[in-house]
Amino acid sequence: TVSLQGAAGDGTVELTIDPARAGTNTLRVQYLDADGRPLDVATDLRIEFRLPEADLGPISREVVKVGPGTFVVEGSELSIPGRWEIALAVRPSDFREVRTPFVVDIP
Repeated sequence: TVSLQGAAGDGTVELTIDPARAGTNTLRVQYLDADGRPLDVATDLRIEFRLPEADLGPISREVVKVGPGTFVVEGSELSIPGRWEIALAVRPSDFREVRTPFVVDIP
């Protein structure tokens, strides 16, 4: 399992990938306010996957929230080993998008 954290607007976002190996993975995304409490940022989340070394992507998935600021998706997007770029994008309003990039090595 890999857990990553990044800035997201006025708070942070945690991305957990399990098992973080090539194949089917579960991604859990949790947005948190400055005090570490769940932050209800939007009703849906877009995740983009890229594998630049294989000239693959972006692969885009829409994810529906499962709780306040929490999104979970299971899929086989990370089915090829390599250094993946993952971008999380939420729209807290019609005119604003918050993007958070991550890089993760998938063996």
